[in-house]
Order: sequence, then structure tokens, then C-alpha cells
Amino acid sequence: MTTLQDIAAEAGVSPATVSNALRGKGRMRPSMREKIARIAAEKNYDISSMRDAPAGHVAVITETSYVFCTEISDGIISEATSMGLACPVFNLGLDKLGYGFDPPLKKVVPMAMALVEELPPLTSGIVYVSRYPRDLTNIMPPLKIPVVYVNGTAADAAACINYDDMQGACLAVTELTKSGRTKIGLISGPINSVNMANRLHGYQSALVNCHIDFNPSLMRVGEWTYESGRAMMTELLNQPNIPDAVFAQNDYMAIGAINAIREKGLRVPEDIAVVGFDNIDACLYCTPPLSSIAPPFSQMGTTAFRYLFSGTRGNFQLPCTFVKRESN
Repeated sequence: MTTLQDIAAEAGVSPATVSNALRGKGRMRPSMREKIARIAAEKNYDISSMRDAPAGHVAVITETSYVFCTEISDGIISEATSMGLACPVFNLGLDKLGYGFDPPLKKVVPMAMALVEELPPLTSGIVYVSRYPRDLTNIMPPLKIPVVYVNGTAADAAACINYDDMQGACLAVTELTKSGRTKIGLISGPINSVNMANRLHGYQSALVNCHIDFNPSLMRVGEWTYESGRAMMTELLNQPNIPDAVFAQNDYMAIGAINAIREKGLRVPEDIAVVGFDNIDACLYCTPPLSSIAPPFSQMGTTAFRYLFSGTRGNFQLPCTFVKRESN
């Protein structure tokens, strides 16, 4: 998705100048305003949200300081500041409270309401960034300003922005088949996770699309940790029918799997190829560097801001991309 920064780079001006041009504000040569408008049109940039965005603040409420939440917040802040809007970020700190995949509403709602009561006076919209994808309906009090949710769904939202887990997992398995792999194992997260269910669906769909039979003996259910990935991969290697490739549902498990493979005296990717999910920084530093599925976190933030004032309602899923390194 095109951003203000993309248009600014092509036009040779600042993002703030692009914002002023598309909103009909600021002093500049008519030719420059026309040039910016032309570039925006060529790139299919939707300027309706910019025209409708009021002055003031856009507040970001995030449940955690996890890296992906920070990347989403950065996307929101970048777009907001380009339009001259302040963008304070408030962190609920749920990662410090020991809650699981579905924190109880009776615990989270009072925390969210307390933050809302402290928002700056000119707050014109809120983006709520969830720690885990889940139903977020009624987590925020009724408000006169729009609320967009990221990494979750809510019946009372202006819009909900997520990435497509199923598409990402399907892409991972499809990439593994390109080198002729036919015995593709799966190391999954816990069964009570929405991510696990969607990525399992993507894994199975890719097998069907590639005319590969699903073999339950090549699947292990673990946790989202390095230790779990290493243990699950060891189990797969200790059975008679070992995989020639593995899709791990997150990068920590994938790195654990790589180390288990190497401990058995096997090579990655020559003997067993491995692909992870999330594209964390550690992918660059394991041996070999890990290929991974990259969710569009920054783009999710940019899109959330775009939809905040556009009047567009609904649930939107953005596609993931494959980042190839040396593990497949």
C-alpha cells in the first residue's frame, strides 16, 4: 500500500508537503500541488481519509510493548505526523500481568476506560492494537470518535485490520515445494491460539494445492518457544518417516528446529529445509539464516490510520510476504 512517504520520495518533497497538497492546504506552487496529486492518483492513494481527518490528536492504545505492536504503532505515528497530527501512545502492559491468549474483559475494560478518561482534549480518533487476535467487542466504552482495531475484530469498530495468517502459511509451504520437497512437516503453536488454527488451515490448503497428501505423523503441536521447536523437531527426527522440510508456525520454534536438525548431524537446507513465521531479527543471526513469512505490521498501522476517518467499515486482511534466506 502506498504511503505519504512513497509519494514524497517520488515528488522530491517532504511528507508534510504531500499532506498539505492533498488536503488543499499550505502554500506551494500550483505545479507542485498538481504533480503531487498526479503521483498520488498513479499510485492509487486514497486521499478521502486525509480530507476528513480533523486537527488534534490520534491516540494509540496498545496492549503490550512486543516488537510487532511497536512496528504497528510506528506505522500509525508516521502517517499521523505526516498530516500534522500528534499521536500519543498508551501501553496497557498486559504482557506484564500474566494473561493468556484471551485476557478477561472484566480486567482489561477498566484499564482501557481509565486511559480513555486521560486522553488529550482534542483526541479525534483511537487505534487499539491488540496483543493477540481475538474478539475485542466492548473492550472500549461507547465513544463519539472513531475507533479502529488492529490484530483483532470488534462488532463496534469503525474498522478492523489484520494480516492473513492462512495466506502466509500457505505461502510458506508453497515456497518449500519449489525445491521439490514433498514430506513437509509442521511444528505448530498451541491449539487454543487463533494464529495456530489459521496457519494450520494454510498449511493444509497448500498441501492440497500442491497435490501432497496430509500426513499427521509429520505434525507436532508445541508452544511458541525455541525450546518447544527444538523438542518437537527432535520427535520428528526420531520417527522412521522424517520430513524433508518443516514449516514452523513462528521463528522461535523454527530456530529451535534448525538446531535440533544440526544436532542430529543433518544439514539445513540440504537434508531438511525450514521456514518460519514473523520475520523477527533473530532470523538473520541463526545458522543458516532463516527464511520466514513477514506480516505487514507497519502497513497495518498505516492502513488503520487511513480507515480511521474514511468512514469505511469492515474487517480487512493484508497479505504477508516471503523473505527468502538460506534455510530453504
